[in-house]
Amino acid sequence: MATKVGIKKGDTVSMRYVLRDDDGEIIDSNDGEEDLVYVHGKQQIVIGLERELTGMKVGESKSVTVSPKDG
Repeated sequence: MATKVGIKKGDTVSMRYVLRDDDGEIIDSNDGEEDLVYVHGKQQIVIGLERELTGMKVGESKSVTVSPKDG
């Protein structure tokens, strides 16, 4: 779980997500399923998303756009 100071390298993070294309259509989601769990800083998710999640706190939500070069 992320600490009170926010997500940092080595933290085990669980998250819910909705992935949309440029037109807002849903491409993928884990809504109604198990959370996605990964270890922050271990390159288990795309680098652009990992960078945007750094520092987030438990319960916080965020909308993120990842460029193709960071995807």
